[in-house]
Amino acid sequence: MSERIEKLLQEILDREAIRDLGKRYCHILWTEDFDAYPLLYAEDGVLRYRDDVRPPVEGRTALRSMIEAMIKPHKARQFVHNHIVELLSSDQAVGKCCVEVRLWLDGEDGFIVAYYEDEYVKIDGEWKFKVRLATLEYLGKRADYRVPAPGVA
Repeated sequence: MSERIEKLLQEILDREAIRDLGKRYCHILWTEDFDAYPLLYAEDGVLRYRDDVRPPVEGRTALRSMIEAMIKPHKARQFVHNHIVELLSSDQAVGKCCVEVRLWLDGEDGFIVAYYEDEYVKIDGEWKFKVRLATLEYLGKRADYRVPAPGVA
């Protein structure tokens, strides 16, 4: 196989592995496998929120505690869409994806619309989240959600 074809094949495999990371993220939340959740992140991985209201969650111990406290009472079901991946090198990449979350919220059918901007790192042949930046568009009752009007950011 030529060097060019090998390089293209590796890029395809890396992109697919990164997209699988996002799918595993959703599956782990769905099945409430809280011990597996922090292993999706590098040891020094961090989850940040664009709103700056919630502090960053840094490190695997903190990530595990946060996700159990967030998911367990709400039975959150997260779905990832439109995952875009840009490879920066053989062990670094960035990406974006949209998410919708269905959950129990104050005893009712809740809904979250958000997106993630991610930094990925390949460690021992496995892609992990280095930084996950969450931007929330909507949190509330599913029946009340409206797509933003054209021209509204």
